[in-house]
Amino acid sequence: MRARALQQLWLFEPRGNFTAVPVDDRTRDTVDVIVLAVAGHFGASIHDVRSTTRRQPIATVRQIAMYVARKVTGHGPVAIAGVLKRDHSTIVYGIQTVESALAFDPFLRRNVMLCLEKATAAVAQLAQAATSTT
Repeated sequence: MRARALQQLWLFEPRGNFTAVPVDDRTRDTVDVIVLAVAGHFGASIHDVRSTTRRQPIATVRQIAMYVARKVTGHGPVAIAGVLKRDHSTIVYGIQTVESALAFDPFLRRNVMLCLEKATAAVAQLAQAATSTT
């Protein structure tokens, strides 16, 4: 776990200003574990998921990670955006894109459900490790 209690991230807003978004270490660690689980499921690297590439396979994995992070943690788009270093509107768009695709794509639905299971297990394991070290 990280030693610092709160870290300030700079989140880019479309208007060109920067806003400090506080993200605590627990949120950061939880979303990082979720991204790792989703990337691992699809055979992508963490570097790819966190990159700015717009290649369709990587963008889809990134959007699924956003969706899973929202479902597993219950955090809002601003907190998830702070961890993924994206604008909150990008997170909202990614979640909406996955939700609409789930309605008609059974292959995607199955993979997202598997990612949700893996991410939930990984977050539970992280929480258990955090309680055993304190």
